[in-house]
Amino acid sequence: MVRPSIAQHTELQRIVNAYKANGKFKFVGIAVNDKFASWKQYLEKHVYTYENYIFQDSDYPNLRKELGIYSFPRYVIVNTKENKVVRSNFQINQLREILNTL
Repeated sequence: MVRPSIAQHTELQRIVNAYKANGKFKFVGIAVNDKFASWKQYLEKHVYTYENYIFQDSDYPNLRKELGIYSFPRYVIVNTKENKVVRSNFQINQLREILNTL
């Protein structure tokens, strides 16, 4: 069984490709509490053009709360100029519509 977050990577890559030219957005993938070796091996097999990071809750105990991440997969839009979450708790099928309003 493929985890939902992994199943959505292909669609997220399509969205990244569609919006990369406008320069308004940066897409980042975050894995939480995964095994580093498995995560790295997965990314070596699957080429994504957005940045990917991994962290452990023990290293960043407040990050999930700050980003409003309570389940996975989770999509969050952050305004990095103002350092605040713009939108959270939406599904990938809503992402294009949301990005079109920003």
